[in-house]
Amino acid sequence: MKKGFQVKVKQDRWGDRRALRHTTHEEQQKWYEKLYAECRAGRDVGYNCAGESKLAPLCTAIEVKDDDTFTVVRSRCCPVLGYHKQPKSALIRNNRTGEEGYIKRIHLEVV
Repeated sequence: MKKGFQVKVKQDRWGDRRALRHTTHEEQQKWYEKLYAECRAGRDVGYNCAGESKLAPLCTAIEVKDDDTFTVVRSRCCPVLGYHKQPKSALIRNNRTGEEGYIKRIHLEVV
């Protein structure tokens, strides 16, 4: 698999696979605003069970349907998603929506 190839996500017995992307600064700010509103209303607290501050998510899943095809933007990469590296990944772009995300190469097949 190389840059520019058209690929599909393999469907196997484990179900669908998720492609992940980094959250934008605006999405993180919106998450914090929602948390602050919940804290002011008394429905939530700004810390977890260990007493540490809650942090906004650094990555989110993109929509992947069975009939979607993707273009490989970068065939070999090791992105940091959340707080962990995800080795043996590929950066793909959904041809239907134009959204880009990372997925492990083992879950892709060339069309």
